[in-house]
Amino acid sequence: MREQNVGKPARVMVCEENPGVAGLLAERLARWGMRVVDDAPEVIVCGSGRPDEIERLASVHGEVPVLAVADPSSAATRQLFDAGARAVLVRCPGYLEQLGPACAGLVCGARGITLARSLEEIRAENRTLRGLIGRLESLASTDPLTGLSNRRAFEGQLGALFNAAQRYHTELSCLVIDVDRLKLVNDQLGHAAGDRLLRLAGEAIVRACRRSDVAARIGGDEFAVLLPHTPAAAAACVAHRIRGRFADLACDDATCLGDAGSLVGLSIGVSSLLAPGVHAGSDLIRVADEAMYADKVCRRETAAAQAA
Repeated sequence: MREQNVGKPARVMVCEENPGVAGLLAERLARWGMRVVDDAPEVIVCGSGRPDEIERLASVHGEVPVLAVADPSSAATRQLFDAGARAVLVRCPGYLEQLGPACAGLVCGARGITLARSLEEIRAENRTLRGLIGRLESLASTDPLTGLSNRRAFEGQLGALFNAAQRYHTELSCLVIDVDRLKLVNDQLGHAAGDRLLRLAGEAIVRACRRSDVAARIGGDEFAVLLPHTPAAAAACVAHRIRGRFADLACDDATCLGDAGSLVGLSIGVSSLLAPGVHAGSDLIRVADEAMYADKVCRRETAAAQAA
C-alpha cells in the first residue's frame, strides 16, 4: 500500500555509492511522496554510514539534517551522531519500511525550525516597521525647525480640546504669537539667523508652558499655544512670560543675531472659550489672531513714539 505524504513534497538527497541500493532507497522514498533531488535538499540520506562522510555532508549543507543508514557492524551510533547525523537507521530486516517515516520526521522538524525562524524574522521586521512608522508619524506632526507640533497636528488637538472644554465646562485659552522683524533679520543677517530666531521663539514657548499645553508653529513666523484649564487672565500671564523668555534668549544669542537680538520681539494675542464670538475652534484662533495684530500695531506705535 502506497503511503501518502501530506503537504508540500519533501526534497531528499540520496548519497549512496551502490547504484542498486540508491535506486531502492529512492523508490521507497517515492512511496512516501518524497522527491529525490541533487541540490537544495530538506534532508540527506547517507548510505555509507561513515562518520567522515556524514561530517562532510553536514559541513557542506549546513543545517540540513542528515539521516545515516549504517550496517550493524559499522561505527557506533554515538560516533555517527557526533559526526553530525540527526538520525541513524540500521540496515536490519524491515529498515526500508522505516526510511520514509524517519525522513518525514526530519523534514517536519526542519520545516518547524524554518517556520519558527521565519516568524521571528517577521516579528523583527514588524518591530522595525513600527519604529519607522512611529518616526514617520512624528515627522508628519512635527515642525522640523523648532521641534514643536506643526499646523496639522495643532488643528487636530484644537478640535479635541475645544470639544472637551465645551462638554465638561472647563476653561480653554489660546495664544497666537508672531515673531517681529523676522524679515529684517533674514534680509540683514541671512536666513540662518532667521531660522535661529524661530528656534529661540520655540524654545521660549516650551520653557514658559506646561507639558499639558499644546505649542505649534502654524506658519512661517507664527506660533500658537493651546492652554487647557486656563482662563484668559492666566493666559495673558503666560504670554508675558513667553515674551520675557524670548527677549532674554535673543539678547544672549550674539553669535547669530548680534545687535539685532535687542530689536526683535514677539507680538502675542490671547483668546479664550468665553470670549465673544467664539463658537468653534477656528473662532478661538481667529480672535487670538486679531488680538495679536492689535498688539503688533500697539508695539509699533510705542516704538515709534520712543524713537521720536
